[in-house]
Amino acid sequence: MAEAWSGDGVGALSDEEIREAVRRRLKPGLSAATAKIAALHRSRCTVVHLSEHRREEERAVDGPPPKVVLGLKVYDDLDTAQVPAPRSVDDTSTTRLLLRESLRETPCVCGGSGRAQCTTCEGATTVDCPPRLGCKECGGTADACDACDGKGRVRKGRFVPEDAPPEGPASLARVKCAKCRQPGAACPGCRGLGDIPCTRCDATGRAPCPECEGKGSITCARCKGKGSRSTWTEGRVERERVEKVAELPERHAPGRARWTINRHALWSRTVLVEAGDPLPHLLEPGHRPELDRFRTAQRPGAGRTELLRTVRVEQLPLYHVRVAEAPNQEFYVFPSRDGVRVAVAMTTQRAQLITGAAVVAVLLVLAVLLLVVR
Repeated sequence: MAEAWSGDGVGALSDEEIREAVRRRLKPGLSAATAKIAALHRSRCTVVHLSEHRREEERAVDGPPPKVVLGLKVYDDLDTAQVPAPRSVDDTSTTRLLLRESLRETPCVCGGSGRAQCTTCEGATTVDCPPRLGCKECGGTADACDACDGKGRVRKGRFVPEDAPPEGPASLARVKCAKCRQPGAACPGCRGLGDIPCTRCDATGRAPCPECEGKGSITCARCKGKGSRSTWTEGRVERERVEKVAELPERHAPGRARWTINRHALWSRTVLVEAGDPLPHLLEPGHRPELDRFRTAQRPGAGRTELLRTVRVEQLPLYHVRVAEAPNQEFYVFPSRDGVRVAVAMTTQRAQLITGAAVVAVLLVLAVLLLVVR
């Protein structure tokens, strides 16, 4: 009789169930009554550790302390500070704490206004600006006026309005000169003056400061306009989930049978939470000490404290069956969702014979080809 199942889920198979499943795969007339059954139970083990790391860090923000900081639980010693217990090994939450009397809000050098004197205008709100600018149309040259060259005195013989009517677009037509008063002689941009009033300062020579936009002050660079700076010491309790998979040795079924097992097998799961929980009984002899060592090994790492540990053991009852009346076949019996399933494979000896025969056949063909060529 096979071992009794110790975990949740599907149980071990009885010898009668195994022989009956194999009998259905044999040729008619063959019996599995004398079948030899050997257990090849497979096991997989995963250990999940939930560890904790505690550390302090200095924090700072511009302005008053955030509301979330004001609501933090206060502690005196981070190592002994009480935090909510983890709900499970999947609880990777981080708890933030506030060191007692570490929170301080310091006024800024700006006096708490959040503003500082503008360094460009030094608080004057305006800066120097040229009252007049060179004309873009004529460039302030003699082209400012065809009659007086922009000097205000008409030169004889230089310009006769009736002999030189304006040409081109209306925007480029010459106009009356503001200096010599000659009609149709001056640049339309500056009217013969050579320059135009500055629109930025309205020709006053003083324009609003571009840095502070005429306010005389700018946002304080030290406090970013908040007027103060808050500092505090924050304690952080961080939890990390680490999963380790045990590499347990196992004997594999050959090719096609192994594919069938991996595709259809129904594994059972046992979860061990407490350190004293017994291991499942359905284990290969070499698995038990390896599994026990693996689940009790320390894993958190330096600076971390283990909080919880869960061991998940998955098992598959697997049986290797040999039938005397079918010497060239071996059977692997295992539970599946559709009931007891059997994977059939060729024995190693049979596979070797077929391989040897194939090699001999190839050699004979080559020998014949060589004789024909000669």
